[in-house]
Amino acid sequence: MGKMKNPNETINIMLVMCSHRLLDVSCMMSMDTLITNVPKGFSVMKVVGLEASISKARSFWTTVFHKEYPQCQILAFIDDDMVFSVPDFWKICKTAYDEKCVVGAVYMKREFPPCAIVKVKDNQFCFNGEIQEVEGLGTGFIAIHRDVIDKVVEDAQLVYCGKTYQGKDYTIYYPVFAELVVNEGERDVWLGEDYSFCWLARNKGFRILADSSILVEHVGQYKYSPKDLMLFDKLGENNGKQES
Repeated sequence: MGKMKNPNETINIMLVMCSHRLLDVSCMMSMDTLITNVPKGFSVMKVVGLEASISKARSFWTTVFHKEYPQCQILAFIDDDMVFSVPDFWKICKTAYDEKCVVGAVYMKREFPPCAIVKVKDNQFCFNGEIQEVEGLGTGFIAIHRDVIDKVVEDAQLVYCGKTYQGKDYTIYYPVFAELVVNEGERDVWLGEDYSFCWLARNKGFRILADSSILVEHVGQYKYSPKDLMLFDKLGENNGKQES
């Protein structure tokens, strides 16, 4: 992985917490620890995206990042149902900054058998502790370099939004997290908003990196964890899978 040219340079992060429900205590503790313990070399501006539509929330704040905060090099999303280790957040932001790409953790769908939210060609993803290039990631714990955003929005259609920001009308945004239907060889595939953004980024030549050393919990009726998938594999059930 690349190194920062200037060790004294600060990585400025716009952190968006997409939320439309009450926070789990574990999620709140992770976020509070992050905001109150910002290490040297990082600066964080946190906003909360209150929107029932996750696609609209991510697209709107991507637009705000692109238009209003040129001083920020990283746009990061953490959803309100993620439990994480704070050093892992700084790790994905640093990697995204160094590599000028999209970096995130692979977390699980809230279902059994365990299903990892990651798109790879052979539908096989291994939590081997390494950083791996993939086709798509869930965007609930992710860091995106500004270069990616600036390129992706170049081709994005402008649409009416009807939102306000800082007391002024903000009626135009880039729907870069809108769901897409794309051709994958022998079939057309309907992609969710997270895979759709990754598809747009890859089409602009940027890599999508999954850091498999990061084990994020996805809160539902249970804290769904990559450890569930590892346990299934260890027991030889062969029921663990990846979302295609």
